[in-house]
Amino acid sequence: MATPEFKHGSGGRCIVGSTTMYIKEWTFEAKGDLEDVTHMESSGYKEKLPALKDGSGTLRMIWDAANPPMANPPNLVVHAQIALKLYIDKAGSVYWNIAKAFITTTPMACAVDGAITFEANFETSGTFSMAGV
Repeated sequence: MATPEFKHGSGGRCIVGSTTMYIKEWTFEAKGDLEDVTHMESSGYKEKLPALKDGSGTLRMIWDAANPPMANPPNLVVHAQIALKLYIDKAGSVYWNIAKAFITTTPMACAVDGAITFEANFETSGTFSMAGV
């Protein structure tokens, strides 16, 4: 096993299409379905078969009135199709490469004691992979 090399989140980056986003946080969850293939000869144990892969995530940012996230680009509006690269560091060696995703929800928050925030939640459609590992 290699010597640990931990990273700090402040080095992360998000690119939507060709637009670098000024975000506070990104999340991505890769998921894999399992199909139940249990049968009467399974000796009392469930048996599973790997099936379809899926992914979803969120981009969290401070609202930028000069560059609104709903403008095109980056076009973060409900049902918009986007391509994403979610980097763990600015060196760009390790990142999630999401070829196609759709925006599902875009919650905003405006509070008297804080900055206006915007989120873009997305779900993948097709392939995605982690590059550089």
